[in-house]
Amino acid sequence: MAEYDVILIGTGIGGLLCAGMLCNSGMKVLCLEKNHNPGGYLTSFRRRGFLFDSAVDCISGTSSDGLITRVIEKLGIKEDIEYTKVSPVRYSIFPDLSVTVPDSLEQYREELCGLFPNDCKGIDGILGAFTDIYINALAAAESLICSDYKLKSLPDVTMKALCMSYQELLDDFIPDKRLKAILSDRCPFIGLPPGKVSALSMVNLIMSYFKQGASRVRGGYQRLSNRLSEAIRKQGSEVHTGKKVIRILTKGNRAVSVVCDTGEEYSSKYIVSNADFFSTATMLGDKASLRQAQNYLKNPGHSISFFIVYLGVEGVEITRSSIGYFPSYNMNGFFCRKNYFKDKQTLGITVATVEEPERAPDNCHTVVVHEMVQSDEDIKDRKQCIELVMKRLERLFPSITSHIMVIDSATPGTLCRYTGNYRGAAFGWRQIPNRRFRFDFNIDNLYIAGHWGEFGGGVLAAGYSGVATASKIIIKEGGRIEL
Repeated sequence: MAEYDVILIGTGIGGLLCAGMLCNSGMKVLCLEKNHNPGGYLTSFRRRGFLFDSAVDCISGTSSDGLITRVIEKLGIKEDIEYTKVSPVRYSIFPDLSVTVPDSLEQYREELCGLFPNDCKGIDGILGAFTDIYINALAAAESLICSDYKLKSLPDVTMKALCMSYQELLDDFIPDKRLKAILSDRCPFIGLPPGKVSALSMVNLIMSYFKQGASRVRGGYQRLSNRLSEAIRKQGSEVHTGKKVIRILTKGNRAVSVVCDTGEEYSSKYIVSNADFFSTATMLGDKASLRQAQNYLKNPGHSISFFIVYLGVEGVEITRSSIGYFPSYNMNGFFCRKNYFKDKQTLGITVATVEEPERAPDNCHTVVVHEMVQSDEDIKDRKQCIELVMKRLERLFPSITSHIMVIDSATPGTLCRYTGNYRGAAFGWRQIPNRRFRFDFNIDNLYIAGHWGEFGGGVLAAGYSGVATASKIIIKEGGRIEL
């Protein structure tokens, strides 16, 4: 007889929301996490009085009707989580102008039309398309939570966006190359240039901040991950950290148990993997699963990673908390491997202390700088990479180097060690057009939850994947999720 109803491997946001909804439905869940803290990319750490979030800038799904809000309310911890609103959502700096991205779509339209008055018709057209695509995609995601929604049921406008690149969508409405680049300023968030990223993935990312809020967790993202873990335990389920699953044992076409590196074996009726897809295949250990994972690493392939520099600075005036630095309008060039760490490469900058000064000592800021890279192969000399990042950062904040009190960094290898993601992949699979892969192993009771599943990358997408996975199991058991 199975010890648990569900065993969940890994506690990223997809896994935690999945486990939360399962135990809320009355199931006994065992969560096994290889690290000493839950959360995956939603973790935080301290250095000499400075609180840093490990990887994530801001998240959506935190509005009153957002997915994350609805789940934590269901788990009774809504009052335990406070958010700081990120407004503006982004401040993008280009060679001859800067663009403020407000948290209102209408205000964003006004900003763009003010900068490009001759393109207002195209701006209205593209933002209208964004809205239509997103509304239908969100309805489909919500339906997947409650029922067995079929992809073919998507309306034509959203199906078209699934099949085309973001560049193709922009080309339908916008002739101006600079405006196209500005509308692509969130491409580094998802790790692909406009011509290679799915229009649907980009639109969902952009619109989620307008429709489901753009926030950070007050006190750091680790607080959200910890509170979710505590809520799961209060429901009578278990979260064990410091236990790495090394094998998933199968019998016929069913997964029956898992084995940890401590030697302990646990059995369950269902198993959910919130781990990296290749790691899951390795846990299964059979040639067919490993071959399938290798094939997926070729197509669609894994997403990019980041080299991250963490700075604690004193006496530097900073007024924007989410900044994109683009030294040219050549958006495609930012994604060429030969341009990494070069003078004309883009940077993403998070200064969470603008809205939440208590993350740092008085008159200080935390500054987290992201540079896109493929893997540790791009980090020849870590110290030199930090210097090259700082050289560009000085253009925005002159003499910031002389104000540093704390400095640390993370490579793709660092991200891989902490999350298990293949080569430190930031968003799971590449979000390419016409992405209709079934990311599972054809094992009846083994599910994939998180950004290695069908929903795609990003915190909110991983969250929807986790809740949809919980729904599949609950429906199999004759129940239904109500959110």
